[in-house]
Amino acid sequence: MKAVGFFLFLFLISQNIFAQTSTASDCVDAVNICTNATFAIDPSGSGSVLELDGNNVSNPTTNPGSGNSGCLLAGELNSTWMVINVASNGILEFSFGTDGSTGCLDWIMWPYSASSCNDIINNNLPPIRCNWNGMCEGFTGVASTLPPGGDPSNFEPGIPALAGEQYLICLSNYSSQTMNLPLNFFGTADVSCTSVIVVTVNDATICPGDNATLTASGATDYVWSPGGQTGPTITVSPSSTTVYTVTGSEDLGNGVIASGSADATVTVLPANDPQCSCTVSASNSGPVCFNSTFDLNATAVSNGTYTWDMLGNVLGTGQNLTNIPALAPGTYPIQVTATDDNGFVCTDVTQLTILSDTDPNCSCTITASNSGPICENDVFDLSASAVLNGTYVWTQAGNLLGNGQNLIDNPSDIPGSQWYVITATDDNGFVCVDSTEVFFNALPVVSAGFDQDFCFGESISLNASGAQSYSWNDGTQWLPSGQGSIEFWPSGNTIYMVMGTDANDCENADTVQAFMNVAQLPNIDPLNNIGCLPYALDLANLVPDAQNCQWDFSNGISLSGCGTQSFVFDETGCYDLTFNMVDVNGCDTSKTYQDIVCVEEAVAAFTVSPNTIGPGNSTVHFYNESFGAENYIWNFGDGNSSYEEEGSHQYNTALENSYLATLTAISSEGCTDSASVLISYQEQLIYYVPNTFTPDADEHNQLFKAIFTSGFDPFNFEMSIYNRWGELIWKTNDHQSGWDGSYGAKEGIPVQAGLYSWVIKFKPKDNDEKVVINGSVNVLK
Repeated sequence: MKAVGFFLFLFLISQNIFAQTSTASDCVDAVNICTNATFAIDPSGSGSVLELDGNNVSNPTTNPGSGNSGCLLAGELNSTWMVINVASNGILEFSFGTDGSTGCLDWIMWPYSASSCNDIINNNLPPIRCNWNGMCEGFTGVASTLPPGGDPSNFEPGIPALAGEQYLICLSNYSSQTMNLPLNFFGTADVSCTSVIVVTVNDATICPGDNATLTASGATDYVWSPGGQTGPTITVSPSSTTVYTVTGSEDLGNGVIASGSADATVTVLPANDPQCSCTVSASNSGPVCFNSTFDLNATAVSNGTYTWDMLGNVLGTGQNLTNIPALAPGTYPIQVTATDDNGFVCTDVTQLTILSDTDPNCSCTITASNSGPICENDVFDLSASAVLNGTYVWTQAGNLLGNGQNLIDNPSDIPGSQWYVITATDDNGFVCVDSTEVFFNALPVVSAGFDQDFCFGESISLNASGAQSYSWNDGTQWLPSGQGSIEFWPSGNTIYMVMGTDANDCENADTVQAFMNVAQLPNIDPLNNIGCLPYALDLANLVPDAQNCQWDFSNGISLSGCGTQSFVFDETGCYDLTFNMVDVNGCDTSKTYQDIVCVEEAVAAFTVSPNTIGPGNSTVHFYNESFGAENYIWNFGDGNSSYEEEGSHQYNTALENSYLATLTAISSEGCTDSASVLISYQEQLIYYVPNTFTPDADEHNQLFKAIFTSGFDPFNFEMSIYNRWGELIWKTNDHQSGWDGSYGAKEGIPVQAGLYSWVIKFKPKDNDEKVVINGSVNVLK
């Protein structure tokens, strides 16, 4: 049995006990109060400390325990402070005064501890009960059931209290009465006029004749009743259930002795109670076969000992015996004797049957099987039918393979077959044997073919052999083609795997590597080529072992050949070269060279104005119409030159010379071209043809003659005279000759007066132009 104990330490602030003694007007002087005491209340004054001064926590205006008024609404008046010590668990109930009295008795109640006074002053400690004695009947208190004459407005609900708890009360003598105030406690919780300690003690349950040990705690000195024994622990052996009371005390100093008590119940069970007797039950693992083993089992007794015997022969001790040999067929009584921790002895008998080895239950049959046939790299399982509680041993060619009814994931053997033997022993010791043949199929010899080289952008064809169906892996995924031949388009060096499966569903793999040849890039030299039209250029491919080369220029020039090639460019412009090459590995490469060749041409051209010089005209303007040039050189033919793009030049016409002016145009790369223009000196054409002459034989104006002074060729001159009928009457090629007005071969016949036509043909001096002029002359007589 268990007892619940409490521990309490009480702090005493005063040792005064009410018994018609003076009261305490301050909290720190509070005195202990106890049952049915009478004490005088103070008619005036509130002590030296005002603990309650308008508080709202420690002295609220709302009643914490009921709907009555509260608490000390008028504050602390003529106060009396007191402490209640709870000695036992129960409902705390008490009353101040008697029915029929007068006077206003207000009070407030808090849990009490050493810090309660300071907590109240600091407004930190809420009350648990209070009453504003508004009826002023001089009869108030705490009660769950009102005492005779009590009014509900003057009483608060009872308090469930535990032993060792303390409560602090401030009683306010509002009416300033002088009287001895009765105090009565009538609840189920006991109170003590002194300090209380909590004593605990254990209960016990025993069988008749047994001893019980009782141990108390919580005090320093103990007295037991009945018996009068002292000390914290006693041993008793009552013949019937008995209650023992232990009273503990402790000297707290300053003349204060604290005490407390507790009860312990020793329960004496009946002699036939299951706890006071012994019962055991025996059993065995039979029936068993001869030459096997058996087990014996007994139910448990409290802290018991056990002895097993068969026909007077001790088989062993212990609650359970195992693996006892079954030495002879038959039925045998086996007894177990048990003794519990109280000394009670109990027995039971179990009948063991040992079967003959001819009994059908004492034989063994087993069948072995396997999960084959398997491939030589696979695993297989060995299985056996069950025998009763059997053990199993698997062997192969006399070598131990393993224990257990079934062996799984056994590694394969070499191709062929092997026999595996199972030996089983059942729980009767019977042995049975069987064997099973496992077939191991060889793996197919799969070939993925030879490694291959390829060029970028090419495909490869792979061909596998050695199996019936195939799956290919391209390095990232399996491709279930089913066929041995497959085409891949690798983008780099790749390892391909083929998994081949034969007719036995055995698989094997092989790999083949595809190596991507690193293509040789064309290497053309020289790269930056600039020349003048026509431009002859030699280009070389510096890849020495190139197999096939094709040169294609953007202007349409195309040649084949891998050595140094010669090209002639007869048109200006910049041209790209696309070079296609097959390298030593057979890989095609192509590269385009932008503007590998640029051809320039400087074309010199200019015009002049005027293109002749002569008297009064010595300045010629030169207009440059060249293209493709950046620099220019003018040679004016008279020893003077200029580097301007265009301009004017003044010639010395006094020399009456013509000049060949030449322009040389020069491109940025030094390509040159020249153009020339002849600046001719041209005399001024000056002539005069009179329109009248008088061939009258005097000395004046006897000849008609054209006067040419300059600008004509005297050796290419002709003048003819015609009459009015268009007949030629005179002609000369000498510009100095004149017509005398006659006609005829020799001394001509004078013509008649009148108009005659003339025609003059001549060539200018500086060109081959034929000039024809005509007019008429009047012959006067």
